[in-house]
Amino acid sequence: MELYQLKTFVAVAEEGHVTRASERLFLSQSSVSAHLKALEDEFEVALFTRTPRGMVLTAAGAQLLDQARELLAAAAAMTRRACSLRTEVSGVVRLGLNTGSGFLRVPALVSWLDAEHPRIEVQFIQGTSGTVADGVAAGTLDAGHAFGRSDDPRIQTHAVGRTAIRVVAPASWDGRVHRFEAGADFRTLAALPCIWAPASCPCYVVAKELFARHGSTPEKVYETDSEDVMLDLVAAGKGLCMMREDQALDAEAAGKVVVWRGERLGMDILFLHLASRADDPLIRAVLDGVRAVWDLDAEPDAEPDAEPDTECDETPDPAGA
Repeated sequence: MELYQLKTFVAVAEEGHVTRASERLFLSQSSVSAHLKALEDEFEVALFTRTPRGMVLTAAGAQLLDQARELLAAAAAMTRRACSLRTEVSGVVRLGLNTGSGFLRVPALVSWLDAEHPRIEVQFIQGTSGTVADGVAAGTLDAGHAFGRSDDPRIQTHAVGRTAIRVVAPASWDGRVHRFEAGADFRTLAALPCIWAPASCPCYVVAKELFARHGSTPEKVYETDSEDVMLDLVAAGKGLCMMREDQALDAEAAGKVVVWRGERLGMDILFLHLASRADDPLIRAVLDGVRAVWDLDAEPDAEPDAEPDTECDETPDPAGA
C-alpha cells in the first residue's frame, strides 16, 4: 500500500468519478484505475461499485475512507514536522491564482521569497476563486488567492486588500450606457445582453445582488470563467459584464469598452490556506511574503465582509504594484 494509492482512493471517493479524480490529481484515467485495482487486490475487498453515473463506495470502501484520510493527514503532518526541524524553510508550495499575476503582486512575492526563503519552490496554478478555494480545501493546492469570502470552516482567510468592480459594456454602446445614472432606469440597463460568470465566481454573487437590489433579472447570453474571454466578448459587442475596475479603466482607455458611471461595487482580496496548516512553516513563509508585498504590517486575520458591498471604499491599486 502506497500513499499515492490512498490519495487516489480518497480523490475518487470525493469526486465520485474516475475522470474528475484524474483531473484533480493530474493523472491519466488508466493510472487512477490501476491505483484502485492495486488497493483492492491488496485489501481483497471491492472499494467501489462501478455504475453508469460514476463510482459509488461499497460498504467496505466507506469504512476504509476515514482511515485513509487519517493516514494521509498523518503523513502530511509528519512531513511538515520534519520541515519545521530544518534550520531553513524549504519545499514546494502550490499556489492558486484567481486572476492576473500582476494584480496579485506575484512578481514581488517571488522576489521576496527568493531573498528570504530561497529554498522554497512555488508552483502557480491558474483558476477562479471557486476552484482555488476548492483546491485548498481538497489539498490539491497549498494556498491561494480568491475574491469575496469563504464559508468553509476548514479554510482560514486573510484579507489582504480590496478591489472595485464595475459594469462595462461595448464601446459602441456608449450612448446607451452613459445616459443611465446611478439608480436611474437600471431595468433598461439590465435588459441589455449580459455576459455572465459561473455561480462559483464572486463576481456572480456581486452582480446578482446588484440586479436584485434594483428588482431586475439580467438576460444571460454567454457564460465564462475567463477574464480574457469576457473582455473579448464585451469588446466584440456581445454584451455587458462585471469587471475589475483596473481592467475596466484600462480597456476603456484602449477604446474597447465603456464603463457604466453608476454604482461602484467592492470585494475583498483574500489569501487562503487550510486552518489546520496555520503553523506550517511553508504556509507561514508564503503568508509573510504576501503580507510584505501587500504592505500589511499587523496580523489582523480579519473576517471578510459577510455580504458584497454596494459601494467600494478607497481601494489599494494592486495593478500598479
